[in-house]
Amino acid sequence: MNAPVLNLGSVVSAENAIKILRATTGEVVVAIGRRPDRSWPALKLMLDGQDYATIHPGAIVTGDADVAELTIPLPGLPNGRPHSVAIADAATGTLAPGSNLRPIATETKLRALVIYPAGEVHEHDKVRWYRAPMEKLLSDYFNIGDMIVYDSTLKLLRYAHLEPMKIMSPTEGDIERYASEFDYVFVRGSNFIHENMEWFRAVEVLERVKLPVYAIGVGAQASQNRKIELPEPSKRFWSIVAERCASIGVRGAFSAETLRQNGIRNVEVVGCPSIFRTRNRDLKIRIPDQREIRKVAFSLRREADKSYTADPEAYLRNQKAALLKVDAQSEMVMSSHGEQEEKAFFLRDPAAKEKAVAEFTRTGWWSGADDAAMRRIYEKQLF
Repeated sequence: MNAPVLNLGSVVSAENAIKILRATTGEVVVAIGRRPDRSWPALKLMLDGQDYATIHPGAIVTGDADVAELTIPLPGLPNGRPHSVAIADAATGTLAPGSNLRPIATETKLRALVIYPAGEVHEHDKVRWYRAPMEKLLSDYFNIGDMIVYDSTLKLLRYAHLEPMKIMSPTEGDIERYASEFDYVFVRGSNFIHENMEWFRAVEVLERVKLPVYAIGVGAQASQNRKIELPEPSKRFWSIVAERCASIGVRGAFSAETLRQNGIRNVEVVGCPSIFRTRNRDLKIRIPDQREIRKVAFSLRREADKSYTADPEAYLRNQKAALLKVDAQSEMVMSSHGEQEEKAFFLRDPAAKEKAVAEFTRTGWWSGADDAAMRRIYEKQLF
């Protein structure tokens, strides 16, 4: 057993002084925080529901740090055991988040389940639009940003097999197979923390499938900085996720505060997975002198309602003005969010393009003196 003293203040909080960071069939890694009296809490390790050992961190942790990480080796048990690992505060019996789940096998190829995938996976960790007839590609809405985040998340995970978790109409066979054949579940990073999020039967499935659940880069979305009161099914969903992982990784402070206001406190701000998709700890962004910048990519999101912005009409006017200004001052290319009209130009479908132009004219997105510049951008600079 080892006990390095680390800067884990963001992982261990007053509400969760003990956390399971990782549990495999060979070891369990636990983060612990000192009590107010500066003592370390004693830990009870349980395997398959039975008491296995009591651990006193004070006997092995040195130094004055407030937080430490313990790596506890597990015994080699027959028949693929242990089937569940739990850590509890020996004094109170309070279970640490991540307890009573099946540990991840270290010597097998991992099988993962994803909740709400965004696109078709190919070549193991690459994401593309779902293959479909042209009519369906044009009519369906695909969020390209979500696809990039999904692609980035896959590059951070270890798995040999990936499969979407059925949450709309899972069968008994599906649930039994998830419980027996898979190693962990992850929630694709997106703006899932809001009042209207629909989880269908995800809570029921997760309650019956005792696997670790990870959420990396999920976010709250609102048009204004306001309190978001989540409905009970969403609160239950995020409570389960919080119980099954070291911490829910959210995009920013607003997302973290939204979950905390709804009683979910096992949260850590990690940002968006697209930021660290390369897993390069030395990655740096070089910001050149503004006068040197010539090539600019403008990310367009044209469709927006009041859940996205307080004033959709002003948002569109300002975005169009910014688009034309950047185009005039640089060698600009434009990426779209996934709206049907932009896809019509990207896929170069004549009939769909004609409908798109009519929609642009009706809404004022293309209007008067700007028509020629907007058409040029859509015809030649969209990617």
